[in-house]
Amino acid sequence: MRGVAISALVLWAVLYGGISWAGNVKIAKSAAAKSSAPSTSTEDLQKAFDAFCTEWMQKLAAREHDNLDHIAWNTNADGVEGEYVGYTRDHSCVVKAGGSAPVGQMNYFEVRYTKRGRTIEEARQSAAEPVEKTSVTELFGYAKNKWVY
Repeated sequence: MRGVAISALVLWAVLYGGISWAGNVKIAKSAAAKSSAPSTSTEDLQKAFDAFCTEWMQKLAAREHDNLDHIAWNTNADGVEGEYVGYTRDHSCVVKAGGSAPVGQMNYFEVRYTKRGRTIEEARQSAAEPVEKTSVTELFGYAKNKWVY
């Protein structure tokens, strides 16, 4: 029954936009509601979505860099440690164009890392240790001849 509720929520979000879901599925806001299917071919939609995904991954890389620059360091008996969130570079981007409006599905991994050292400077220079890896799926709508979030 839970799968039906999730499917209904995803369908509602794709049609009407405006939902965020805090979990491993994120639904980006979409203006693709109620519009008729574009005259763009599936191949053209996929090429445009691939470019959109590349830009999205660049934004995630910038976010990771910012997260790394703003680690909250905690002092303990062994020195300091801090965590930040990063993203894998591996991702997939697929267009589903069978309904009234195309939907782009992007998959990647979010990783929580820890850095440790005797001092903050040593911890900053240390290798990041992955602590948790979460699969993320994001859905994007297509409106006014472009992919939107």
